[in-house]
Amino acid sequence: MNEKHKIFLEHFEPLKHNLWRFCLSVTKSYEDAKDLLQETIENAYISFDSLKNKQAFLSWLFTIASRKNIERLKKSKLYDTSVDFENVLAIAESNIRNPELQTDIKFLYEELEKLPYQQKEAVILSEIIGLTHKEIAEIQNSTTEAVKQKIYRSKLILKEKFKFKISENTLN
Repeated sequence: MNEKHKIFLEHFEPLKHNLWRFCLSVTKSYEDAKDLLQETIENAYISFDSLKNKQAFLSWLFTIASRKNIERLKKSKLYDTSVDFENVLAIAESNIRNPELQTDIKFLYEELEKLPYQQKEAVILSEIIGLTHKEIAEIQNSTTEAVKQKIYRSKLILKEKFKFKISENTLN
C-alpha cells in the first residue's frame, strides 16, 4: 500500500458511514446511492494530492459528493431529487421496530423532498449526518448564517407539516 493510499484511508475511514448515509439521503435509490458513493470516493482519491489542508477533508469530501450528485441529476436532465422511500424505509426498518416511528420517518422524507435542494441538503447534513453549520457552509459554498437560516426555515416548514399531520390524524 503506497503512502497516498494509506493517508487517504486514514482520513476516509471515520467518515465512510456518514458519507454513505448522505448518499442514501440525496439519491433516488440504493443503486444511485452506491454509484454516487463510488464516484465520490474515486474523485476524492484521484484529487487527494490537490487537497492542501488535510484538516478540511470532511467538508472537501462532502462537497465532492454534493457536486457529483448535482452533476448526475443535470446529466439525467430530470433534476428530480426525490428519494425512493421504500428503500429508505427498508433500511430504517432494519433498525426501527416501531411502526409509528417508521411512518413518521417516511412522512419526514416525503416532506424533505418538497424543500428546495439547498435547504434539503443543509437539513440532511446537519440533522442526519451531524455536520456543523460551518462545515455545511464550506460544502455549499455559503456563509454560516445562510446555512442557519436554511435549516431554521426548513425546520419551521417541517414543524408545520407535522402539526398538520397530527391534527389530521386526531380528526380521523
